[in-house]
Amino acid sequence: KTAYEISTRDWSSDVCSSDLEVEACLSLPILRFTGTPSILWYAHKSFSPWLRIFNKFGTLIITSTPGSCPIQSPKVFNVGQGIDLSLFAFKERFQLKRKKFLYLGRLDPSKKVIDIIQSFIKIKKIYPNISLDIYGRIEDFNYGSKIKTLIDDTNKLSMRNWISLNDPVPRNKIPKLFYKFDAMVHGFDGSLDKVLVEAASCGIPIITTNKEFKLHFGLNNSNEFDSDLKGFFTIKQNKLSAQLKSNRLTVEKNHSMDKWVLKISNILKSTVAKVS
Repeated sequence: KTAYEISTRDWSSDVCSSDLEVEACLSLPILRFTGTPSILWYAHKSFSPWLRIFNKFGTLIITSTPGSCPIQSPKVFNVGQGIDLSLFAFKERFQLKRKKFLYLGRLDPSKKVIDIIQSFIKIKKIYPNISLDIYGRIEDFNYGSKIKTLIDDTNKLSMRNWISLNDPVPRNKIPKLFYKFDAMVHGFDGSLDKVLVEAASCGIPIITTNKEFKLHFGLNNSNEFDSDLKGFFTIKQNKLSAQLKSNRLTVEKNHSMDKWVLKISNILKSTVAKVS
């Protein structure tokens, strides 16, 4: 399918971009022949051999943050995540009950959803009134089945449905979810996940092992989910509020949609224009 799409594509564009490294590399011979600049959008920790090829022969690579692309090269440009600040508006939390927790994202092994659930099972022995609502699409059937079984068994054992599994929600309805919960939990250790930046923009506390998020948002807690989850219950409200305000300022400074568009525009003007 990819070869067919490439062979039948209209190659009269000023710039050709792709978020699939294989397609981007297969397109390079034609693009170099026509003199068309090539862009690869890449935000993964994995070092694909196709990424090496594109870095050598392509025009430029766009990613969100330095740690979201495993290659160091003059061709790599960081543009942030492009968050609509008006849609993901900040809501100050004066007093959190610290009971209702949200997971939002794909349900596959890389997201460590089962590990998150098991952490909550352990800490519920200390904080019995907590609940965990999981929203997301099952990407891996076997992993999804394990999640469902674990949730069912846990709820039956406690005789209370304190963990729920729900369908994914449209992006424009995500902010309402953030405002309903006391904290969001997240277990992906790869590149900077956009949902983390959206959550930070809305002012919801975030418990995550994502090193890229912690680095860019100045979090100094541990890299152990269990430890960070326990710490959330004991952190003082004034310190938490200060961190949430700081998170929002970081989003405004580095990840707003306006600055994202401006960065891309400047990259195209300064880099692609030289090739054209």
